[in-house]
Amino acid sequence: MWPALMIASSAFQAGASIIKDFVFIDAAKRLKGKPLDIFVVNSFGSGFQALFALLFMPFLSNMK
Repeated sequence: MWPALMIASSAFQAGASIIKDFVFIDAAKRLKGKPLDIFVVNSFGSGFQALFALLFMPFLSNMK
């Protein structure tokens, strides 16, 4: 069970990196050469990470 949990948690980090790459590529096209601020992208990512951590906390606290 623990190896599967470790692989699953790594999959979320890998998916987040891939989504960030797509965001930067898409922003380069939409902003017409203006740079996208990495602080903004990381802030949104951290915000969603905190939101999901808070949402899953009751579920995870009941696991034994």
